[in-house]
Amino acid sequence: MLVLSLVMMTLYPILIAPLFNKFTPLPDGELRGKIEDLASSLKFPLKNLFVVDGSTRSSHSNAYMYGFFKNKRIVLYDTLI
Repeated sequence: MLVLSLVMMTLYPILIAPLFNKFTPLPDGELRGKIEDLASSLKFPLKNLFVVDGSTRSSHSNAYMYGFFKNKRIVLYDTLI
């Protein structure tokens, strides 16, 4: 069961999530800079920042992080920005 969970957590951001959502890189700007500075000060190995098109299904704001080791990502819903 543990192996299946690890495989799914590895494949989710690469194969599964893009089937249901459109991910775009967070544009350069104040928000991106602040998030990168915070990640750096916490020694959080942030690889990518994405915005997902959550407004197509809901008006709720959300954000999440996923990834292992040096491949960590943060995703912000477009309703949050």
